[in-house]
Amino acid sequence: MLADAAVDYDVEYSIFEDVPHGINRLFMVKSVLRLQGAVMNEFFKVNKLHTMFWLQPAVWQRSFEGVWKGGIEGARLAAEKLGYVGPDLLVEYDHMLPEKGPERTKIRAQLKKATTDYPDAFLIAEWALNQENLLESGMQPPMF
Repeated sequence: MLADAAVDYDVEYSIFEDVPHGINRLFMVKSVLRLQGAVMNEFFKVNKLHTMFWLQPAVWQRSFEGVWKGGIEGARLAAEKLGYVGPDLLVEYDHMLPEKGPERTKIRAQLKKATTDYPDAFLIAEWALNQENLLESGMQPPMF
């Protein structure tokens, strides 16, 4: 789907947040690395791999006051300061969740995490728009 959008809109750059340095690659990021490979493969299939770049979180986070040290809340506040308020997925999907139990807890945790991705994506786009030369900004092409 992402690769198809890159073709449909003839994008010049597709920027993806990379896995932060220092994370144990054998533990929790194995599925993330598989997903990265799958996304790269899809971009390759539609001849758009040259538009794909990975961006370390520290690069864009340090560009916005309070984000690097402020984490999730810092990103939310920085995005709001720029006029963006992401959706509250916990509220939006609450009526669809089981009333109680471990499944509700699990889904709520996933929704909470997904909610934080919206301000991050907005700030990454803002970061990209503010770069004089994206190719010299700290983005990394795929090693494929």
